[in-house]
Amino acid sequence: MSGLKDQLVQWANLAQDLAWSRFNVITKHAGAFGLTPADVDRWANPGEPSFVAHLVSDDANLFLRRAIAGHTVAPWRPDSVAVSSVFIHQKPKIDFGSGQIEIGDLLLVRQHFITGNPLPQGSAFLLQAKTSSSPATGKLKGNEATQFKLYRDWPTFTFPAYPTWLPSGAPRWDFSGARDADRTGTYGVVYPKELKYLTSVRRKVPFADDCAWGVGTRTHFGSRGGFGMVDASKLSLGAFMEGFISGQFGRPWSVHRPDHWSQFVLQIMARATDEKWTFPIQRAQIHAKPRLQVSEPLKLSLAWATNSSNSGQLNSRDGLDSARAAGDWLRSTRDRDVGGPPPDDVLPVPPAPGGLSMVYIGTFGDRPLDGLPQG
Repeated sequence: MSGLKDQLVQWANLAQDLAWSRFNVITKHAGAFGLTPADVDRWANPGEPSFVAHLVSDDANLFLRRAIAGHTVAPWRPDSVAVSSVFIHQKPKIDFGSGQIEIGDLLLVRQHFITGNPLPQGSAFLLQAKTSSSPATGKLKGNEATQFKLYRDWPTFTFPAYPTWLPSGAPRWDFSGARDADRTGTYGVVYPKELKYLTSVRRKVPFADDCAWGVGTRTHFGSRGGFGMVDASKLSLGAFMEGFISGQFGRPWSVHRPDHWSQFVLQIMARATDEKWTFPIQRAQIHAKPRLQVSEPLKLSLAWATNSSNSGQLNSRDGLDSARAAGDWLRSTRDRDVGGPPPDDVLPVPPAPGGLSMVYIGTFGDRPLDGLPQG
């Protein structure tokens, strides 16, 4: 494995190990947490929400930032990597005619700010988490089959009980598009058994790259006996994240375009910074995860999105040098033409409650990411 991919596999495994460590404490000392033996006896493992929550935990964020910053051959400055996240357990439901389901468990957002270019490069993808001892899901039924149809076909959809504002007054959200549909949604299959990753007796994982998370993209979708299924045995989350960070994976989006995917990403970003979320997970004793920290790259993008000034004082909240990098980038783009202001239909109203768990990764550099369009 490459150095970065190896670090990203470790990031995924660390998150899985953190979920199990917390789970073991809670089940061993159930009474101290207001739980009874009957409460914990019905739990076989930490569960999908807890695995996702620890993937976006502060410890995981710190590890992820250091892994990216240490990738010295990349076109970004190692001192300017920003990583932030938010955990929101109760996801908004969507309706596309085959039933109501969650749109996903996690949105990962990537931006790269290039010296002299006023518009950053961006990509993002949705991840639906599923626990399985095998990286192949087997036949998907019920709500899982409905989710599969969504990620396979990307029909138009609505949020029936969730306030959203559609670009250009369109009646339904539309993520379709032959070129980008494969890059929109992925399945993250997480190994549910304890790894003991930080000990000398760790468990070997039957997934790609010995990673606790396997990824199945649309190219790994199949069917058997009329049921959809996903093969996540070929690609680890570490390998996928390496491609995502370098610009090879994820669906392009821009702060300057009114297409539905870009506007969806911007709305989720805005909501993630707008609230302090308090959706508890009993198995992990998570009662509140602080809102997404508005680090400098994210702050700049939200300023673009709301057509407000991004030239004010920038304060670093995560102890990084991204404030200095943001200042350098702003000075390099001050007199550059971006083809007019952002469209009038970009986030004209304050964000409404609700949203998705999210990880945000921002970098600055003198060269663009090879796999993404600029602007």
